Amino acid sequence: MATLIVEVDDNKLKMVKDVLKAMGVSVDKKSIKPEKAPNETTALAIKDARNGKVTKVESIDVLFKSI
Repeated sequence: MATLIVEVDDNKLKMVKDVLKAMGVSVDKKSIKPEKAPNETTALAIKDARNGKVTKVESIDVLFKSI
């Protein structure tokens, strides 16, 4: 299993979650607010991203075009 980190505008969040769930992907919403330090799960996801263990997508439009 792999982790996919996607930055999504708030107005597209529901659509993205619905499409991914329809494809059988489990979806967890994680928000990183600049005034707060990331929680443990987010910190681990960031660490994995830096180590190349996840697939990063530039935008949600790029993600949908790749499907």
